[in-house]
Amino acid sequence: MVSSVAVDIEPLLVFVFGLNYPLHGYLHTFLAAIPYGLLLGWIMAGVEEVLGPLYRVLILEENAPRGRKPFLLAGVAGTVSHVLLDSPLYSDIRPFYPLEDNPLFDPSLTFEIYAFCAMSFAVGVVLYLTLWMLRLKPRGSWRSPKAFPRLDRKFQSLSSFLIVFRISASGPQPLYTSCTRFAGRGSLKLATIGIAMLGDERRPVMERLEPKCREQMERLAQIIKDKCKYANGESPPVVVAPKVASSIRDSKEVGAYLASRNVKILVLAYYIWDYPYLVWPLVNEVGKDKPVLCISNNEGLYPGNVGLLATDGALRQAGFRTHRIVGDFEDPKVQEALVKWVRAAEAYASLRGQVYGMFGGHSMGMETGYFHLVPIQRAFGVTVYQIDQLWLLKEMEKVSEEEVEKGFRWLASMVREVKYDGKMLTPETLKRQIRLYIAMRKVCEEWSFDFCGIKGQRDFTEHVCITDVAEMLMNDPYDWNGPKEPFVCSTEADSLGALTMQVLKYVGGGVPVLFADVRLYVPEKDLWLFVNSGNHASWYASRSWDPRENLKKVTLHPAIEMYFPTGGASVEFDAAPGEMTFARFGLYGDKLYMVIVRGESVDLPEEEKRKLREQTNPTWPHMYVKLKASFEEFLNVFPANHIHGIPGDRVEELVRFCEMAGVKPIVLGEDAKRFHKPIWELVG
Repeated sequence: MVSSVAVDIEPLLVFVFGLNYPLHGYLHTFLAAIPYGLLLGWIMAGVEEVLGPLYRVLILEENAPRGRKPFLLAGVAGTVSHVLLDSPLYSDIRPFYPLEDNPLFDPSLTFEIYAFCAMSFAVGVVLYLTLWMLRLKPRGSWRSPKAFPRLDRKFQSLSSFLIVFRISASGPQPLYTSCTRFAGRGSLKLATIGIAMLGDERRPVMERLEPKCREQMERLAQIIKDKCKYANGESPPVVVAPKVASSIRDSKEVGAYLASRNVKILVLAYYIWDYPYLVWPLVNEVGKDKPVLCISNNEGLYPGNVGLLATDGALRQAGFRTHRIVGDFEDPKVQEALVKWVRAAEAYASLRGQVYGMFGGHSMGMETGYFHLVPIQRAFGVTVYQIDQLWLLKEMEKVSEEEVEKGFRWLASMVREVKYDGKMLTPETLKRQIRLYIAMRKVCEEWSFDFCGIKGQRDFTEHVCITDVAEMLMNDPYDWNGPKEPFVCSTEADSLGALTMQVLKYVGGGVPVLFADVRLYVPEKDLWLFVNSGNHASWYASRSWDPRENLKKVTLHPAIEMYFPTGGASVEFDAAPGEMTFARFGLYGDKLYMVIVRGESVDLPEEEKRKLREQTNPTWPHMYVKLKASFEEFLNVFPANHIHGIPGDRVEELVRFCEMAGVKPIVLGEDAKRFHKPIWELVG
């Protein structure tokens, strides 16, 4: 057990002391792990005399092992199994060093490995507890360990074996904390949801119905935990009020309870008639700036919907922008509406307090991408901090050559082709782009930025390198060090674009977000070409969480010298087909709005795609899109040259988000008929 954990002294030291050393270095190779395991076994054998009695008290061994051989074997088993189980998960491990490749690397096995570890741990715990139960039986009983010493020893051996494997793969790993798609490096900031319920002041009523009311609150919490899953496997944290608020004192106490647990989103559940005025002590304790959902049953026996209309009517009289859901909590449509509202509320609440890091100013005079502080701060609570691109350049100089080489080998081995031309695209210019990515990640982490944008043109693109590869990797859910959270990065420091992307990331459940130019409309096909020089996350090539499935469709082309004289790689691929929701924030005067339109990324015959690419730029990524809106409708209202998207139908989530933020949603196409104007628009 000690030897399996001890291998991770490497990443622990790197993190604690900020060492310029790989997270998975020599100890994560078989060449070093075997002698390291022998050394640990030798040490543990030396302390057996001291620790042995403790082991036997804890039923970890029955008798002291004879000689050092068992310790040496256990030490090697722990270190080797650690390397063996880590190798499929981390691309930077070189298990067969001095060979540089990792033939065992297979991220698709992540779930299976962690599932195996979890099951092994569970079985180990059961067997260990069984041993204790046997130990506690009366001496001489047929269940006593003394009655079946061989069986007892087998249980002990199997328990130890399973525990070793559990700790080997899921011990103090710095990059993976759970068996999720991108657990570990960066995590999606999610706000805490509070669920409360108002009740009837009449005590006989509450004595009879409070247990049922609490059951309804707990059920809502469970639905959110089960149904509202993000791409990293997490659900939003949920806090349920400890009682139904059926008096002024109750209301104050429930509000204080939720506030003390940092609740940022409030779900008011209704199951019976309540006294509407009781909402005020609770809401004023929690805070008036929180998104509020009023959700009720729809049954005659217990008129929760009556209480909802009375209480929510009072909230709206005071200017609260609330939302309502009425229906059976077990109805899939009701649950779907609840999950969509939660996604919207999480985007709204989680954005507040976030900081957008802008590297350089807005690019090439594109005013539609400017960060307009006052309306953005009022609507979303987001601010900006600008760092000059010179800072990035200086950070690039500090990046270790070893880390750059690892990234270079990984990327070059993953993509379909790197079209070196000896001038614009060389190994050195590609490494410079990788160096930029590493520097950007470091600066964003050090400054605690939540999302970012980089100017690129023309400073960097004419004197350092083009930013395409760095932007792609920032937005992707992986790099050579394994899975990571997609980190929104907008090209050309498009601030409203970055803000749109951050919202889409939340309502989309944490998936990578598309950034593209609205490049070309083909009228005879009613087809749009969304194209950009770098900000297509490679995830869109196949929409796979396995980088190999996506990057094998990516080609790196030499940058166009006329525009990007410093050189580097342009990223090129065709986006995978599938439903999409596109959006973009805009400003009219000082008023924010969001244009929302569904569409379909379509596949076309290869020759047809080739001809279309030739009309734009064949070295850039393309998405071929059929919008659910006419050319005229789209052109009439779309606010900028950049568009952003996520998979699936997320129109309702975006509309709800806009309503919470006081931003006008402009839904295009037939989807506009799905939504009614909220009361604050009708009478505002």
